Amino acid sequence: GALTTLTSSPFATSANPYSLAFDPQGRFLFVGHESAAVAAVSAYTVNAASGELTQVAGSPFTVAAGSTPVAVHVDPTGNFLYVGSSQSGANAHTFAINQGSGALTQIAGSPFGTINDAISVFAHPSGKFVYYAQYFAPTGAVGFSRNSVSGALSLMSGSPFAAGLAPGFITGDVYGRFVYVANSGDISGTAGISGFSVN
Repeated sequence: GALTTLTSSPFATSANPYSLAFDPQGRFLFVGHESAAVAAVSAYTVNAASGELTQVAGSPFTVAAGSTPVAVHVDPTGNFLYVGSSQSGANAHTFAINQGSGALTQIAGSPFGTINDAISVFAHPSGKFVYYAQYFAPTGAVGFSRNSVSGALSLMSGSPFAAGLAPGFITGDVYGRFVYVANSGDISGTAGISGFSVN
């Protein structure tokens, strides 16, 4: 399990890299940046033998002017990248992933929904749903139904689903039965993780 530094590591990227996401086939790596000056997501191809990264032509790909796209997650099909910006407003962004090059194109209608700081994102293993952690009040999990063909998102009834203080990360089990939120603002030691069953 020991780690050996890759030949070209560290790899150059835009300022303030914050999160990483692979496509399911391990061909592409996407980087979210906590920088309004960058306001974009970087994309790399991954050498299957060496692990070396090569920046995709056109990268970084603009999310929205002044945005801070801290959260990135690829859907189970590998066709779409879901991005969250750590601001309040319409910031649930969706990109189509070019299956040959890894280049990103924001889809029609993106961004979807209003989230008060979309600090983390999780695509359900079924591909039917996408959830964002909403850091600011009303704190919780913002859920969307997903069109599996277009990648478009539709806000779920009852969303956001209430969590604790300052939800910082959201994920789910590999079977898609449960979703969990880490409430970074809960400091008592008794209420740090909100758990949900998935309909």
